[in-house]
Amino acid sequence: MDARVAYSSALVTAMRLTCDMHRSVSSPSYAVRDPWIGFGLSGVFSLHARGEDHVIHPGIAAIFPRGLDYTMSHPNDDGDTSLALGFAPEVVEEALGRPMERIAVSGLD
Repeated sequence: MDARVAYSSALVTAMRLTCDMHRSVSSPSYAVRDPWIGFGLSGVFSLHARGEDHVIHPGIAAIFPRGLDYTMSHPNDDGDTSLALGFAPEVVEEALGRPMERIAVSGLD
C-alpha cells in the first residue's frame, strides 16, 4: 500500500492510497490509531473486521473507528485507489456524538 499525504493539519489529514495487492491475498492487519473515512476512487476491495465483510468500490465510503484492526482483500488483480481523510479524535466525537466500534459503510445517496 502506498500512502501519499496531500494535506495535513492538526485536525485533518488527506491522503491518496494506492494498493496493488493481488486477488485472494489477504493484507496484513492494520490498526486504526485515529478515526478516518475512506472513499473508493477506483477498483474494488473488501474490508474484513470484527467478523464483518464490506465490499468497497467507487461511490462507497467507509468510516474507520479508533482502536479497530482490519484486513482487506481484492476479488481481482486490478488493485484500487482511495481518498482517506484522517481526523483528530475530538473532531469525530463532536461530529458523531457517540463512540463507534465497527466500520460503518455508506453510499453517496
